[in-house]
Amino acid sequence: MQRRSVTKFVIDLTRGGDPTEVNIALEKVTKYVNIYASGGAELADVQIAVVFHADATLVVLNSDAYAKAFGTKDNPNIKLLQMLQPLHAANVQMYVCGQTLVSKGSPPEDVVVFIETAVSALTAVANL
Repeated sequence: MQRRSVTKFVIDLTRGGDPTEVNIALEKVTKYVNIYASGGAELADVQIAVVFHADATLVVLNSDAYAKAFGTKDNPNIKLLQMLQPLHAANVQMYVCGQTLVSKGSPPEDVVVFIETAVSALTAVANL
């Protein structure tokens, strides 16, 4: 199938995992974005939104908050999140579910600065 002039999609990231390791679902998202870019896609050709919620919610915490929540040295997902950060302004939007975030005991201030806190994952997905 030929690629369209503009492709838009939402990645609903809910998978958790071992907090001492990179979240495998986030790793797959990063690989997909890199594959799409290496296939010759221009930044204007694709609009991607990633919504973190359920068991994936705390993946987006800054290193200090993550370490406190899980008793780890830092957040092993930070490098992958930072790989997506330069694309954020151009074509990758990232949101975390505010409802789940608060219910898991983390305020929005604990989220890495380039990820927006949505009111809820449901509203973010519906709006996107």
